[in-house]
Amino acid sequence: MDSPDKQPHPRARHTSTRVPHAVQREEEQRRAKKRSKEQLRTESLMLRREAFVLRETSYGQIAAASLLWIQSLGSRCSVANIFTREFSTALVPRDPSPEISMSSLQRSRALPSSEFLQQKDHASNYCVEKPQNAAASLRKIFCSQQVQQTRLAPAERIKQGFQRFKQETYNQKPELFSQLATGQHPKFMVIACSDSRVCPTTILGFQPGEAFVVRNIANMVPPPEQAGYPGTSAALEYAVTALKVENILVIGHSRCGGIKALMTQKENTNKWSSFIEDWVEIGRPARAVTLAAAAQQQVEHQCTKCEKESVNVSLANLLAFPFIKEAVSSGTLALHGGYYNFVEGSFEYWWYGIDGKSEVSKF
Repeated sequence: MDSPDKQPHPRARHTSTRVPHAVQREEEQRRAKKRSKEQLRTESLMLRREAFVLRETSYGQIAAASLLWIQSLGSRCSVANIFTREFSTALVPRDPSPEISMSSLQRSRALPSSEFLQQKDHASNYCVEKPQNAAASLRKIFCSQQVQQTRLAPAERIKQGFQRFKQETYNQKPELFSQLATGQHPKFMVIACSDSRVCPTTILGFQPGEAFVVRNIANMVPPPEQAGYPGTSAALEYAVTALKVENILVIGHSRCGGIKALMTQKENTNKWSSFIEDWVEIGRPARAVTLAAAAQQQVEHQCTKCEKESVNVSLANLLAFPFIKEAVSSGTLALHGGYYNFVEGSFEYWWYGIDGKSEVSKF
């Protein structure tokens, strides 16, 4: 009979406390899977940035088709949902067509059908076998034959944009476009910046035929004696004397590149542009007013003030045209100033006349 204080055999003690091999393997697999997911997330974020560039440069069709392919891997690839979550925002185009499929790649002619299918199948297997390298495989497909896609994508964007306009606007308003076919009679002339973020027909909801629009750098109106810039002056003359517009609205906007160029110009330095510097000189009176009132302020604050002051300079220059001054004096034409802040989503408005301007209203 064993004594009660007899110690267990050392090997038996080791066996009772050791971790089973199966549990150890599961732990190693879990850690490897976690590392793979973390590496995949890093690579997927890199690809997401590239995919955003693709979308911005009209590669949306390729990206959308590739996203559907990624989603189709779900039954075979455990990381498909990670791809979908990470890429969906960047890859889906802003205006996806109702039916986006793998044939989108063929329609855009980014890759020949056989070549794309071959690469797709290869990358599918690559995702399953080595998910941590899947991003690199997708990147290769996205960037294939970029030159051909760059040439063809703008035409496709133009086509789709017109088709959408025709379906949603032109075909829905036959009476309006029948009237416009006989001539235009706009009540407004709008002078706005060429900046792509401040399209006046969009932010003010003008319908076709409602506004005669001129756009240039920093919504400048040159005085009539500056004969070197006849484009805006010719449009003014046509709008007032031929179209008989009743209102001229000059719209400035936030974060204007033209105004920033004006405010940051250095005196007595070599010119860095062929046309821009000479053009923004039209707004030099606004720059002087700004520096007098906010000389100690940060450049950003000065630019904001100058963006508004430059509108008043353009309105004052409008009154220097004899045919505009006459129309304003007779009451057949009114001048208006506006400032669109797309950062905070607000609009400031004021009336401008021979005797000065009204208080600013903000809405």
